[in-house]
Amino acid sequence: MSPIQEPSVPALTEMDQRGDVVFVVGTAVDNTPARSFRVCSRTMARISPVFDRMLHGNFAESKPTAPSSDLISLSSSGINGTTTSPATDWIVHLRDDRPESFDLLASIAHSQFQRIPRALSIAKLYELTVLTHYYDATSVLSPWLQTWVSGIAESPETTSSSIAGPEGELLMPKLLWISWELGHKQLFESTARRMVMESSGNLFGDESGLGDLSMPPDVIERIAAIRTQTIQSIMDVFSTLAEKLVSVDEGPRWCRHASYMGPHRCESMILGSMTFCLMRASLWPIPEADDIDESVLTLYSTLMNLVIHDIGRPSDKGGVDHSECLGVECEGYQTVLRWGSGIASRGRFAGALVPVEIEAPPPAKRKKKSKLDDKTRETDSLAGEGSSGTLKQLNPNAVAVPSTALTAAADLDAAPPETTWPGRTEQDRRLLEEYDPSQLFEEYYLRGLALFRNQLESFNGSVNLGAMYAGLFICTLNLFQSAPWSIHLELMTTVYGLNKNLHNSPVLSEPEARFALELMGLMDMPTFVRGRSTLSLGIWKRLRLAQGSIGMKKGGIQSVSSLPRSLLDIFANIQDEDSDTYFLQWFGETGEIPQIHLWEAYRLAGILTGRRLRIRVNTGLAAAASTSCPATPSAEVLLGRLVASMDALCDATSRPEYSQLLTTNALLYPYVAARLEVAILLRQPSWMELLRRVTERYQPYGKTANARNITEMLDEAWVSGNDAYDIDEQARRRNVEVALF
Repeated sequence: MSPIQEPSVPALTEMDQRGDVVFVVGTAVDNTPARSFRVCSRTMARISPVFDRMLHGNFAESKPTAPSSDLISLSSSGINGTTTSPATDWIVHLRDDRPESFDLLASIAHSQFQRIPRALSIAKLYELTVLTHYYDATSVLSPWLQTWVSGIAESPETTSSSIAGPEGELLMPKLLWISWELGHKQLFESTARRMVMESSGNLFGDESGLGDLSMPPDVIERIAAIRTQTIQSIMDVFSTLAEKLVSVDEGPRWCRHASYMGPHRCESMILGSMTFCLMRASLWPIPEADDIDESVLTLYSTLMNLVIHDIGRPSDKGGVDHSECLGVECEGYQTVLRWGSGIASRGRFAGALVPVEIEAPPPAKRKKKSKLDDKTRETDSLAGEGSSGTLKQLNPNAVAVPSTALTAAADLDAAPPETTWPGRTEQDRRLLEEYDPSQLFEEYYLRGLALFRNQLESFNGSVNLGAMYAGLFICTLNLFQSAPWSIHLELMTTVYGLNKNLHNSPVLSEPEARFALELMGLMDMPTFVRGRSTLSLGIWKRLRLAQGSIGMKKGGIQSVSSLPRSLLDIFANIQDEDSDTYFLQWFGETGEIPQIHLWEAYRLAGILTGRRLRIRVNTGLAAAASTSCPATPSAEVLLGRLVASMDALCDATSRPEYSQLLTTNALLYPYVAARLEVAILLRQPSWMELLRRVTERYQPYGKTANARNITEMLDEAWVSGNDAYDIDEQARRRNVEVALF
C-alpha cells in the first residue's frame, strides 16, 4: 500500500475539495473496479486510530516530506461541478478494500450525509462493518445503526424462505457478524439460534465460502457442534428403537398389549414400518449426524410426517387383533402411530413432540385411580422411563408446547394435578375427580398442532380462516403458559406472505380475515411481548400501509387491546429515535373516561419503554447517545404521570357507571414499564406502594404462568436494585415469552 505512480487513476470522488490525500480503493477484491476518493487526512485520522498511524506515523503510506516521482497530478470535477486545478497529490492505495463500503465510511467522516442511504442490505452492512472493524472505526456508524438494524429485522432477507441456496445461506453468518461487531445482543442470540436450527450441513463445509468471511472467534465452530449434537440426539432415538425392537429379552415391550417374552408380531410390524419410512426419507441405514446435510428443522419436518403402523384393528384384514401380544382380544391401536401428533402415540415417547429421550420428574404417589383411567387411559409398561418434559437437545424456541402438555405425568402411578373449583358443589368436585379431562389435553393439543401445520403446508393461495384462527389459538394457549409461541406466528407470517408487501396479498382481500390480521399484528407488536424468540416481524406496520394504499385504513379502537389504532401505529415504530416526539404529539381519541386514562398510561409507558430499548442498543454500540432531548420530559416526570394515570383509571372503574368495563385488564404493559424504573421508585416509595396495590387489585390473569414469570422478574429487579434490568434477556434465560398486551 505504498504511494506508487500508476499510468492511469480512476475517476475521482471529491469528499473534501481541500483534501490533501487521495485514496485509490479496490482492484484486489473480486475484480472490483477501483475508485479514487479525495479526503482530508486529519478527518480520516480522527475517526480511525489505524488511519492516524498510517497517515501520520512512520509508515510507507504517510505523507512524503518532499515532492517525488511517486506523486502524480490529478484533475477532476469538484462536488459542485467545478474543476480543480492540477495539483500534486498524495496517493494511498487500499487494494483490499471495497470502494462502496469506503465511500460510505468517508461520507460519514466528512459529513456528506446526503450520500448515506436510509437502509442497507445484509450484504452491504456486512461489508461496511468488516471495513470499520479493520480500521477500528465502527463507533462512527452509531447514528445510523438503529435504522439500519431495524430495516434488516423487517427485511424479507431474514425470512426462512430467503436463505436457501449457497448465497442465501451466507446471509445468516453475515448477520451474525454484524450483530457481533455492533454489540447487538438480541440480534446475535436470535441469529445464532436460527443458524443452529435452519442451517444445512453444506454451510459448514469447505466449499461454502463461510471460511472466507469475517466471523466472531469460535462461534461458528460452536454452532456447528450444537447442530451436530442435536441431529445426533434425534437419530439416536431411532437407533435405540431399532435395537430394542430386534432384541429378545425380558425388558418392557413396545406394544401396549405385550407381555414379557411373548410373540413379537407387533414389534416386527412396527420395525418394518419404521424401516420403510426411514428408507423412503433416505435415512436408512440410520446415518451419523455428520453425514446429514439437512437442517434440524428440515429433518424434524421429515420425521414428523413418518407414519408407523401396527398390525391393525380387530376389524381389519379379517379380524386381526393383539391376542398374540397379551393372550386376549383387544381393540388394537386407536390411531395410526404418527410422529407429528404425539410420538408413536404410545410407549416411551407417548405425547412427546419429537422422539428424544428426556428425563421425567420423580413419580408422585397416586391417591386414587379413577374409573375413567381404567377404561380409556392408554398406558405402557415403558411409561415409567419418562416421556414428557422439555426437549433438551432441540432449541426450545423452535418447537413450543405449553407447559401443561410438557408436565404430564410420565409414570403410571403419578397423580394428576389437583384441581379445585371454588364456589362449586361437592357433586361437581366428585365429577371432576372421576372425569377430569385435563389428562387428554396433551394428546388433543399435539394432534391439533400437527393438523395446523399440515394445513399451512398445503397452502395454495386461498385463505383458510379456520387455520388462521387455530394458529392464533395455539399462540394463546402457549401465551398463558409463558411457553415460546412466536415461532408459530412467524410460521403463519411466512406461509401467508405477510413478511413482505401486502398490497396484493390474498389475505388482505378477504374481509373476514382482517380481524385475524389485526390480532396477528398486535401479537407481533414490538415490546408487547418480552423475551420473544423471533424478532418483530413488522406485521402491523405493513398491514396499515397496505390498508392505506387501498383506502381501507381505519381509525377508532382496536377491540382486543382496547387501544386506538393511531396509538398502535406509534408503538409499531417504537424503536425509532423520533418515537418520543410522536408519542408526545399524539392527540388522542374520544372514549370513556377509564379508556382515556388507559391510553394516557400506554402513551407514557411507550416513551419510557422506547428509551430503555434504545439505551440497550446504543450501549452495545459504545455510543454516548442521550436517551432524551431537552425538549422532552425526564423519566421521573413521565413515571409520575404514568402512576397518576393508573391510579385515576382504578378510581374511575370503581364507579358504578364504569363497572362493566374491562379496561383494567390491559394495565399490564404500563405496570411493567413503571416497575422497571427501579432507581426512580427507590426515590419515590409511595409510587411503588401504589403500583403494588394496583396489581393486587387488578390482575385478572394473576394465576397464569405468564403473570407469575412477570412478577418474578420484576421482583428480581426490585430486590437487586438494578435499574438497567433487561427483562428480555431474563425472559430468554428462563426460556419463556411473556405477553404484556
